[in-house]
Amino acid sequence: MSESSGTQQELTPRQKDYVVVHSTVMMVMNAYRADNATKFEVRTSIIVVHSQGFEKKYAERARVSAEIMFMAAEDKKKYAERARVSAEIMFMAAEDKTFNH
Repeated sequence: MSESSGTQQELTPRQKDYVVVHSTVMMVMNAYRADNATKFEVRTSIIVVHSQGFEKKYAERARVSAEIMFMAAEDKKKYAERARVSAEIMFMAAEDKTFNH
């Protein structure tokens, strides 16, 4: 896997939203398979740091979503549904122009 040199272009706000939502969904899948809270916390920190490379609002959404998912992990039967709803809320917030200043 090699990076193309000098041809990268800036992501659009819509693409940034997608990256955060997609990364969060991937976090959900990995966290669901994690066998303890420590592994989840490590993965949570990864998405928060990754998101800060964009804008503060994206990092904050990812952090809040990760916290919701962490709490939801206490109830395995409802975990997947809560995580799905959390991702949908993030996606809708990204679509809301008033939320994006």
